[in-house]
Amino acid sequence: MSIRTFAGWGSIAMALFVVGCDKKSEKAEEKSEKATKDDGEKKTKKGDDSEKYAAGDAVKYLPKACKGGRFYFNLGTFLKNEAVEKAAEALEDKISEGIKKKDKAGKKLAPALKALKKAGIDPARDIKEVALCFEPGMKQGAMTIGGNFAGKDPIKAIAKAAEEADEKDLEQKESDGISYVKDGKKYVAAIAPNVLLFTDSKAQFADLKGGDGGGSGWDLGKGRILSFDMDDKKNGKFIGSITEEGEDLTFKVTADFAGDTGDKIEEDPQTFKKQFEKMRDSLESKLKKGPFKKIADDIGNAKIKVDGSKVTVTLTMPSADLGDSIKKAAEMKDDELENAVDL
Repeated sequence: MSIRTFAGWGSIAMALFVVGCDKKSEKAEEKSEKATKDDGEKKTKKGDDSEKYAAGDAVKYLPKACKGGRFYFNLGTFLKNEAVEKAAEALEDKISEGIKKKDKAGKKLAPALKALKKAGIDPARDIKEVALCFEPGMKQGAMTIGGNFAGKDPIKAIAKAAEEADEKDLEQKESDGISYVKDGKKYVAAIAPNVLLFTDSKAQFADLKGGDGGGSGWDLGKGRILSFDMDDKKNGKFIGSITEEGEDLTFKVTADFAGDTGDKIEEDPQTFKKQFEKMRDSLESKLKKGPFKKIADDIGNAKIKVDGSKVTVTLTMPSADLGDSIKKAAEMKDDELENAVDL
């Protein structure tokens, strides 16, 4: 199991999908969290690194200047949503079924999860945030994953997970006091007790370990689930967010197009507004055929505004609609889901 696999769908997918929602699990988790908190307080007094994760920590260990833009995803806030949490139970069953069948993903995922569990890491509950700092041209730069990893040695767990998945061994090393493993050109390092850093440059360890990096320029407001701010000289600037507001999720994306596209939109804004509305209606029509009907109806109500070269799309979606769609999709067989959605 490569680092890219672990970071891409192993950690993040499991953080999104493998969530125990039954009451017994909730009570057990509450007891476990209380015990962990008590133990953490005791251990912290002794001077170790057992502190709990704090929101926003992930961005502190990224470069100050993200010249290509920023991307932020708060998994903790996303999974706290009641409608999403209930739907996650069905997704948990689907993932578990795939593992039992020993399909290609299951063969890699099952031993990897086992290794993580042995290390005391539960991706479904421990991972809280993902942040990415882009290079010019919106090329991927440094990425961080933040969560409750302190005292659990996540680097050793990753190395063990690769070993359990019968792939090449990842030797655990140390540089500038930072524990890390390397797979190809990619490094993953425990840059802080609760933050993992993914980078192509080991030289960044010394620069970022102080945690005084990307504090400004990030959209981390209350209820924020996702935010991004991309700046591409050729195509333009793109800003967006998903925010939890009560029982609703608010989506907002603003694209300020550059170059010929920007000039054409500015010359004839109404024509382009109609084109964007046609694209919206087409997406709504395609999604209505599958399990995402309620989401499709919400998309159909999206508002589109064109001002100069700037196009803004806003959408309000009841979280219950998202939960309903996730649950229905999870209950479908893979081939049925593929046939139901034709994008």
